[in-house]
Amino acid sequence: MFQLIKDKSISAVFEIIGYTLLPIISWLVAYKIGYRLSVPGSHSVLVIALILFISPTLEEIIFRGLLQDWLAKVIPNKLLMILILNIAFAILHYRINTNLTYLLDVFICGVIFSRVKIRFNNLYYPIGLHIYYNMVFYFANT
Repeated sequence: MFQLIKDKSISAVFEIIGYTLLPIISWLVAYKIGYRLSVPGSHSVLVIALILFISPTLEEIIFRGLLQDWLAKVIPNKLLMILILNIAFAILHYRINTNLTYLLDVFICGVIFSRVKIRFNNLYYPIGLHIYYNMVFYFANT
């Protein structure tokens, strides 16, 4: 059994299951605190594209692609680097919602996106995960 857990493919399956549950858990938290997505002109194709594809892609390119790579060179401690980066990531989302639970959720998601970027050394995975997260959150709250 322990050999099975050490197998990286099994570990990856458990990670994917965990990442799949993340937006569902986040939605439940948002539902519990009464947060509802309210976007002006909320069902236009442009707004949906912005929320679901453009914003998460640009955020990941900037935060996980540029800033995380730069901070990794400047701050050798990975944990500290991830914390600083994702505090900034949560602050960026403060303009959307000032609720502390929402911001904590954004921070935790950012930490997970950073971990995925480090683990797979690829920006496509955090972008895909962020898009998936936004899709679940958007459709659950509209």
